[in-house]
Parts: sequence; C-alpha cells; structure tokens
Amino acid sequence: MGSFSTCPYYASTENNDMKRLILCAVIAVCAAAAAPLSAMEKTFDGKLGGGYAFYPKMPGFDIVADYQWVLDPFFSAGGEAGLFWVKWEENRGKELVGQSNSSLKATTNAFAVPVLGIAQIRLPNVKEKISVLPYLTVGLGYTFMPLTYSDPEYTDAGGITHKSKSNFYLFHGFTWKVMLGGAFTPAGSNIAFLGETGVVGSNVAHGNSDIGMTRIVLNAGVRFTFGK
Repeated sequence: MGSFSTCPYYASTENNDMKRLILCAVIAVCAAAAAPLSAMEKTFDGKLGGGYAFYPKMPGFDIVADYQWVLDPFFSAGGEAGLFWVKWEENRGKELVGQSNSSLKATTNAFAVPVLGIAQIRLPNVKEKISVLPYLTVGLGYTFMPLTYSDPEYTDAGGITHKSKSNFYLFHGFTWKVMLGGAFTPAGSNIAFLGETGVVGSNVAHGNSDIGMTRIVLNAGVRFTFGK
C-alpha cells in the first residue's frame, strides 16, 4: 500500500520538473528570437484620415498606428491597430406632438477596431531619384466592432406607435488590407511624413446579422525611426 501512496507524489514531481524545463526552453527561444529583433531598426507610424464604407455608404474617421521591424532596406514587418468610426441615421415615421423632425431619427454608431499583422515592401532605389520612399503594405487580421443603436419613439405611416429603444452589439470578423503610400524624410531627420491610400476589407458578424465594412481609406501621418 505504501508504494501506491508514494507513486502519485513522484509522478507529480516529475511532471512539475518537466513543465519547468519546457517553460525555460520556451523563454530561451523567445529571448533568442527577441535579441536580433531588438538590434534591428524599427519604425512607428501614426496616421489620421478618413474612409468611405461600402455599407452603410457613409464616410468615417480613421486612425491607425503600427510598429515595424525593418528586416532589410526593402522589407519590414510588424503589427498594426486602428479605429474606424462611422455614424449614420435613418428617418422615422411622422412627427409626434411636441417633437421636431430632427429628433425622429434612428442613430447607429459603429467603431471598427482592426488588429493586423502587416508586411511592407519598400523601394529605396526609387527614393534616391524622387526623394520619396514608395511602399506597399499588406495585412491580415481580425476586427472587433462595438455598435450602438438608438431608436426614438415614433408613429409610422400606418399609425402604429413604436417605443424608443437603445441596443449594444459586438460584431467581429476577418479583415485584410492593401495600401499604397509614400514617405518623405527631410534631410538629417528621423521623422518622415506619410501619405497613403488603399482598401480595408472587412465583413463583421453578430449572430445571424453581418455588416460589410469594406472601405476605401486615405490617410496622412508621420513615421518615427529609431534603433539604428
């Protein structure tokens, strides 16, 4: 009986030792991978602009930030996050007593938050000729989109009164992007000025409902280079 009582203890000890070894190995691999990355040149881009969503066929505000490692003069890779805010309204039924027409609108606010892994192709040989660095950015990732919807109390054309309501939904879905841009760096500066345009493809869903938030965007911003 004594041997059975001690077996679980030794098995547990061996398992814990194995877990520690695996954890140490994972930490060592991550440290080894991070070491060369820390020695690389890095860039941080901050951009503001606007976009036009194919649905609901409305313009919106766009903000983007990305962090990249410059792997060589022609190629960089990193991560990106952003926010695309679009608001739209829909007119409701006939005017209620004591209310103006402007108050009889259903209002929707959508806040698309894409998180992407990105890769960028740069053309430094072109920069030598025109002083602007052209680049192509492609990205894949996921979008989380909180959406708020508020509807006033109104009476429709059939004379039916609808109560006011306010709802919150979380949509999410796969996202991709393709952007063309250019970066101008003043002589002797680590700051570049950016301009870019392209398409962000996103179809987000909540339950059985989905919204095609694919959009054309136009942004301008700055790039900070460090770690040279």
